[in-house]
Amino acid sequence: MIPAEFRRFPTHWKVLPFLQVFKDATGGNRKIKKEDFSPNGKLPIVDQGKKYFAGYTNDVQSAIKSELPAIIFGDHTRAFKFIEEPFALGADGVKLLEPIVEADKKYLFYYLKQLKLKSAGYSRHYKFLKEAFIPLPSLPVQKKIAAALEKADTLREQCQKMEQELKSLSQSVFLDMFGDPVTNPMGWKKAGLKEISSKFNDGPFGSNLKTSHYTESGVQVIRLTNIGVGVFKSKDKMFVSEEHAEFLSKYKCRSGDIVIATLGEPNLRACIIPEDVSVAINKADCIHCVPDNSIIGSEYLAELLNLPYTLQTIQNLLHGQTRTRISSGQLAKVEILLPPLQKQQEFIDFIKKRNKELIRVQSLTKEKDDLFNSLMQHAFKGEIEFKDVV
Repeated sequence: MIPAEFRRFPTHWKVLPFLQVFKDATGGNRKIKKEDFSPNGKLPIVDQGKKYFAGYTNDVQSAIKSELPAIIFGDHTRAFKFIEEPFALGADGVKLLEPIVEADKKYLFYYLKQLKLKSAGYSRHYKFLKEAFIPLPSLPVQKKIAAALEKADTLREQCQKMEQELKSLSQSVFLDMFGDPVTNPMGWKKAGLKEISSKFNDGPFGSNLKTSHYTESGVQVIRLTNIGVGVFKSKDKMFVSEEHAEFLSKYKCRSGDIVIATLGEPNLRACIIPEDVSVAINKADCIHCVPDNSIIGSEYLAELLNLPYTLQTIQNLLHGQTRTRISSGQLAKVEILLPPLQKQQEFIDFIKKRNKELIRVQSLTKEKDDLFNSLMQHAFKGEIEFKDVV
């Protein structure tokens, strides 16, 4: 039976169960194991990860047999991809979806992309996808919907690209101003992170700070979810009582101090505690760092720790099976470049100007995101006359 929400659609639209629209065409195609991925090659490999292409292979005979373009579903990740050039399938959790009715593939892709599939963690999700229903207007209307969404999607992607380019500027400018921190061609002073800090400590482990200690108000606990890349995230707040905070007084942090996450995504990220968090307690895996401002500025240090380059240099220090991390002891020894304070400030002055432009572009990105999502929501309900849109 067709779900109630589809009965509001225009009467001339068909609504079909997923399995009457698609077949799983994955079988019969060679799948390439992750250990066989190469950084370059003749044929891209598509897996279920975030990246459009996960790697490459020179085995051109591994190209999928289905007609392009192709729709890919990540069975574990719930991600959809629309691939228009020859490619090979990655081995883990990839579904190749092939229409078995006359339909516009781009229309079908956008419809699938907006589905809110139930999350089962890292389990498989194709079983949920098979329960979906697909609304199918006439083929000309499908093409108009797809074209309108593609235009809105392109605007959104352009804004996202501008945002990424602005973010990457910090590393480019840093390397131009100070050189490679490892080879140190300009001969700046270097010292370990703990060595340049007046305070450097991880949060309390074990029974000293448990979930049962959390209260609705009191002294905020800084957790991994509060530490973003250069941004303190205030939405998800937890507290302990004033009394318990006194018991954990050695872990007290103050506004202006740096907190560093050593676990999560990415494995190393840092931010400065904002003024509205006057006093807090740092939790385990959240390093509290108070740099010696006579030799290094807090803003400079936080920006340096967030550079993609810095994350690359600590890769060999990461450990852990399911969730990799860097220990506080290893982080303490990471060498920090120490140019003169005036040069550090010049770098931060540039970052502040960059951040103003970044805020403007992020606002524009949100505006285009909202436009795209609104258009998609109304389009798939038959609420827009696309002859007036396209």
